[in-house]
Amino acid sequence: MKTAKMKRKKKTGKQKLAKWIFVSLACLITAMLIALPVVANMMVDIAISRSAVNDGVPFEQKPAVMELLRRHPFSEEHILSDDGLDLYGKVYMASPQTSKWVVALHGRTTNSDIFAEKSLAFAQMGFNVLAPDMRAHGNSGGGFTGMGWLDRIDVLRWIDVILQKDPVAEIALYGVSMGGAAVMMAVGEQLPPNIKCAVEDCGYTTVYDEFYYQMGQDYKGVPRFPMLNIVSLLAKLRAGYGFEEASSVNQLRNCKIPMLFIHGDQDTFVPFEMLQRVYDADICAEKDMLVIQGAGHDESSEVDPDLYWGAIFSFLDKHM
Repeated sequence: MKTAKMKRKKKTGKQKLAKWIFVSLACLITAMLIALPVVANMMVDIAISRSAVNDGVPFEQKPAVMELLRRHPFSEEHILSDDGLDLYGKVYMASPQTSKWVVALHGRTTNSDIFAEKSLAFAQMGFNVLAPDMRAHGNSGGGFTGMGWLDRIDVLRWIDVILQKDPVAEIALYGVSMGGAAVMMAVGEQLPPNIKCAVEDCGYTTVYDEFYYQMGQDYKGVPRFPMLNIVSLLAKLRAGYGFEEASSVNQLRNCKIPMLFIHGDQDTFVPFEMLQRVYDADICAEKDMLVIQGAGHDESSEVDPDLYWGAIFSFLDKHM
């Protein structure tokens, strides 16, 4: 028979084990609570900080871009954003003179220089073009990119610049990738009647959806929930917006102008399935969709330029 002393010893052993497990779990949870914000802050920097989106060779230093810009003169504009940033843009004037304009919005990690070829495609077809460096890109100020959400308000300020130059301007919005998202987000705002239509190429449904997808591709060992939610919260505190609120889908539910949606069916950066979701979200009856077969992300204009530009200019001619 077990003595009372042996029973007490066994009970004490269990208590020590339970205490060790409790302390270990407490330490683990504490370490995670400390580590999560640190890792999340790092991920905010990787995702939207200025240093992350401008980490390559400046596009204006690339010979092909320098030559293109040299052959096609442009003027420069500066405006002050609603939150006090100096924003920069290029203006290409068409010849002969026209009151038809395109606001051309580049993607994340690029700028108006690398977007010059697309901007000049519009200029050569008889449209004046205003091509901004979006916030935190190129010559524009800002510590964090707006991923289209903050940029939607900047677009309204750029529209004001055009209307100051040309009060009777007819304006189309055009954007690729992050620029496409900025277009979709901008059309949900109160736009002046001068805005006649919009074209978006490979934009995403929401910033949260896009980063959720990218985390699954690039950070397979990191749990997307709750990590991305913490990153979004920190982005709200540091950059002024959360990823969930930055929604093309929600903004398209207020769209009142004709829109053309374009996407390559081999896009694995902004997944192709997002095309149908943004198209369906648009409440405007006048909308079109173009799928470029075999095109990856931001490759549609290269894979099938005749179809791509033909569809865009046909759409603009119909609505402007």
